Amino acid sequence: MRRPLLVILLSFLFVSTCLLTPCALDISGVFRDDLYLVATGNGFSYGNSMENRLILRKSAQSWKFYGDLRLYIYSGLFAEISPDPVFQPMRFFIRFSSSFGTFTLGRTYIAVGNIGPFNPFDTSKELNISDVSYDKTGMDGVIWDLSLGDLTGLRMWLAPDTIIEKGAAGISLHTNIGTFDIGAVLSRFSAEQNLAGLYFKGDLLFSVQAALAQHFDDSMTRDFLEANLGLERFFGTVFLQLVYYYNEKGADEISEYGEVFSDAYNKAKHYLYANLSFSYDEFLSFYIYSFTNGIDLSSVIAPGIRWTINNGLNATMNLFFLTGGNKDEYSSASMGRYGIMLRFEAKL
Repeated sequence: MRRPLLVILLSFLFVSTCLLTPCALDISGVFRDDLYLVATGNGFSYGNSMENRLILRKSAQSWKFYGDLRLYIYSGLFAEISPDPVFQPMRFFIRFSSSFGTFTLGRTYIAVGNIGPFNPFDTSKELNISDVSYDKTGMDGVIWDLSLGDLTGLRMWLAPDTIIEKGAAGISLHTNIGTFDIGAVLSRFSAEQNLAGLYFKGDLLFSVQAALAQHFDDSMTRDFLEANLGLERFFGTVFLQLVYYYNEKGADEISEYGEVFSDAYNKAKHYLYANLSFSYDEFLSFYIYSFTNGIDLSSVIAPGIRWTINNGLNATMNLFFLTGGNKDEYSSASMGRYGIMLRFEAKL
């Protein structure tokens, strides 16, 4: 297991602080069940993912603890991938604030750049097409955040590994100029995986964002560009978002498709993400989003409805349609012609 000693150390620190400090431990939970029905050439197949979250919080004047522990139970199609229950500590950290900055020790997600789909600076290139905003797995390490002014700051992180070459580290500097937030990033994901780049986000007629990252190996002999350009705007209760994504080492033709990259998104060179949502009131909203491969023009199109039944009780219905042929990335032959997801979520 990668870096298990850090989690053990953090558990010891957490138990110690619980015993030595008078503030109470806040315990809550979330239950979520996702049922999928997918139409294939042989009829319908189903999969079910049950997620149980235990959330722990404890804080004092200069520090806080946060734990997000999850237990997953799969059945149907998902059981073929993971037949046994899976325990996953998604977040488990202690954060200290001082005059020298804020220090975070433990498992947390390192957010850098413009948060959202196709962010080149994401430390994890997981992309869940059925839940774009779903939490990504954190990494074990140390983060130092230092404020250099009201809108300027520095972030440094280190995620060590038992094999030094596989450790991750990085530095990010961000500031504000007029209506634009801008930043620079230098990061190492793992052995032979490094990047440096710039990003910005600001308001014109639309909210505009862009990022450009140069990837390179340790010897700086193999490299590629990764970039995005996005527009978004609210029209009253309607929200529109478009994001174009470019991956230089992605495929130019269907025949060049290979494995999904670990340091870039998907297989092809060009993608477009589109999202349109409408809030009817505080309880009911409608949305439709899509991912389109710019090489084979296949798409995943997903309309849906979210309904807040009661405080902390939510239901979602999401449909999926795949337009691609046999050899396309979003192939209806391999992934199913269409499907439906029914989600029930309760905060405890």
